[in-house]
Amino acid sequence: MLVAKVLYQPPIIVKATVFNRKADFTITLLEPSPAYIWLEGKKEDYQLFIDSPAIYVSFDQTAFVTGSPSSELWAEQLTMLTTNQESEGDLRTELAHAFFDNDSLAIRNLEQLDDSIKTAHTNQIVKQILDHPSSASSWFLFASNHFSYNRTLDLFGKLSAFSSYPSFKRIQAKLAKNQVDTKVTDFTLPTVTGQSFTLSTLKATYILIDFSSRFFAACHKRHNALKQIYRTYHPRGLEIVTVSLEFNSTASRNDMQQENLPWIHVLDLMGPTSISNQFGVEQMPDTILLSADQTVLGRDMSVSEIEATLSRLLKK
Repeated sequence: MLVAKVLYQPPIIVKATVFNRKADFTITLLEPSPAYIWLEGKKEDYQLFIDSPAIYVSFDQTAFVTGSPSSELWAEQLTMLTTNQESEGDLRTELAHAFFDNDSLAIRNLEQLDDSIKTAHTNQIVKQILDHPSSASSWFLFASNHFSYNRTLDLFGKLSAFSSYPSFKRIQAKLAKNQVDTKVTDFTLPTVTGQSFTLSTLKATYILIDFSSRFFAACHKRHNALKQIYRTYHPRGLEIVTVSLEFNSTASRNDMQQENLPWIHVLDLMGPTSISNQFGVEQMPDTILLSADQTVLGRDMSVSEIEATLSRLLKK
């Protein structure tokens, strides 16, 4: 059995019968994709990358593939991903135990460690992509992982060799949303107190939309830094709107109130229709700085960049 893991689609499964120690698989793909072959009696599946019209895989003591330029590199990249996922999974288990024990110190330390590990793993993935920008497996690595908006934009610009892929066009359309100098789409979401908030009703000189999640230490750290910016610039016309991506409305609203943010705090339910998804948010925290008429002035800005931009704008 051959299983192809296609971007943005369910896996494609093709079965074949082994006859005279040989099996032929025929599969139609819109773009190159990773796959694995399952053989009865084998302890492990064999991983490969389907990136050419004809690929040959032979099995003896070990498997050997010919005709696929990306399969050897994909094996290396997949090992990296698997190792990273295992280490992150172990840490999440420790974090769950800390939450169960209500150990606030352990939770804080583990969340910080989790953020550091995720950053290191993201940097590993980026290095693999940049080291092999012409490999189809690097495109899959890019398209199947999440990066900050600016990093996604930067990597995407280096992978134009794959512009004919359907996934390239999909990501291109998503990146086109809410770029600098475009106007954002209006939205309405419930606040932590249960009231309705609509972006276009907000009267402010500048608006900072802060896309956040309570489950990421980096978001809590960002909020602490934004409080100083809010104290400085709110009297001069800045408003902040934190869009918190949540699993459900009732329980999440209660937990959100505990954050006690001094600005507008709204709830965005996870799913394909979420505001975060519509704004092309791939990684949190993420920010969009708007003018009074909802034109994008900056995207995915660090706290220092936000402060410098507001300082410059409000001096005019």
